[in-house]
Amino acid sequence: MARCTSACFYPLLVTAGLVLALAACRDKAPSTGSPRAIVLVTIDTLRADHVSFNGYAEPTTPFLDGLARRGVVFKQAYAPSSWTPLSMASLFTSLYPTSHGVAYKKFSDRAGRSQPLLHQSVTTLAERLKAAGYRTIGVPSNPLLRSQLGFAQGFDQYAMDTRFPNATQVNTITRRKLREAFGPDYRTAWKKEKVFLWIHYIDPHEPHHPYTPWVESRAPELLKPFPRNPAGMDRFELGKTFLPLEPTGARHLQVLYDSEILRTDDGLKELWRELEPEDDVLLVVTSDHGDEFGEHGALGHAVTLYEEVLRVPLMIRWPARLSGVNQIDIPVSLLDVMPTVLELAGAAPPTPTQGRSLVPLMGGNPLDGNPLDGKPLDGKPLDGNPLEPRPLFFELYTGGKESVARMAVREGPWKLLWKGNDTGRKQLYQLEQDPGERTDLAAREPEVVKRLEQTFEREWKRMPFPPPVQERTLTKEDTDELRALGYVGP
Repeated sequence: MARCTSACFYPLLVTAGLVLALAACRDKAPSTGSPRAIVLVTIDTLRADHVSFNGYAEPTTPFLDGLARRGVVFKQAYAPSSWTPLSMASLFTSLYPTSHGVAYKKFSDRAGRSQPLLHQSVTTLAERLKAAGYRTIGVPSNPLLRSQLGFAQGFDQYAMDTRFPNATQVNTITRRKLREAFGPDYRTAWKKEKVFLWIHYIDPHEPHHPYTPWVESRAPELLKPFPRNPAGMDRFELGKTFLPLEPTGARHLQVLYDSEILRTDDGLKELWRELEPEDDVLLVVTSDHGDEFGEHGALGHAVTLYEEVLRVPLMIRWPARLSGVNQIDIPVSLLDVMPTVLELAGAAPPTPTQGRSLVPLMGGNPLDGNPLDGKPLDGKPLDGNPLEPRPLFFELYTGGKESVARMAVREGPWKLLWKGNDTGRKQLYQLEQDPGERTDLAAREPEVVKRLEQTFEREWKRMPFPPPVQERTLTKEDTDELRALGYVGP
């Protein structure tokens, strides 16, 4: 990637250089055993601790729970940001936001709203799979992922023609794109060619709506009008009505949220059973970020970088090659999805990438043509330490008149958070002892703070520069959609 001049840097890069660890790319690609089809399912705003296959007590994902029994579940998967464009661009490019360039949210300005595009010079997962012979089909449901913003790169077909489609509508769009690609017999024909299908569901994103019978059995009052019913409220209404959040309000919001997760699970079950994927279909299920229900004084996402908005589910399932039930309790990143999928598909990743393949953590290597027969890890490293420990980095640039870069780094059990353009107070948490980030240890552990800062600065020097910034001026329709999602005020 060509290095640009300092004029290309955003305030985010000037005020707080993101630490980026470049992972070594595999030049040798597996020659046999690639999956017939690859299905990537991303569920918008799905936090890891509300997913039942990830340990949540409520049965929010019964269908996915069944699929996960023959898959690999990464218990500590992280998004690099708490906002959709940044995280999804990182998933598709294996680059941190300040390297792929979709790094800020300028549309919060009232004058001249715009959004950075995913630059065409950056290579995406879809482009790599297309070059490897896969037909590529993308079905987004979030307007921040529309084709005009660069996210259609590498897709043969890309469709989002319904505003905020629910799971049922996303399935209808998916069927139509499959029919266009494979004809009326698409239910069987799609399995006879190499296909990469990406489906993005948006149901758990606010405004939250009740899905029955879940709500009926847990909070039936949410189905009726009452003064503080959060159903249908956007983020601004929720904030005015419920912050600071009291127990009843938190419970109501989470009942609605969980019901929408179940609706997504039901929708995926319907589509999956219709398409009847065989064992030689590689399935990846994850999210772009989580959601906050007042844990740190906010609602929604794209505001903070705490665990509730960064921890996401990640499940990889390929029955033809992955055997056993794996629960891997080692921190990984959405940046790792691209190199992992490409290695399993027999395609080399582009250069540079900042994620790394998770195949070694799954107990095997497809390069030798043998099945990946990984064993449960239970939080313990595999013999031979297949992947070296590494720090993970997180960023969020809010834009607007009061622009601020929020940064964070996790290394081992420690996590440091700070505002990139503020040299004042930092926050330090020991996540193994304090997973809810309640006790700030920065004052008591200055050496840990210093070490994490040094890690940040050291890795900054290894960062590839981003491509030149490209922006799209938003139309009134764009702004209305952003307002409906809660990103632009009334």
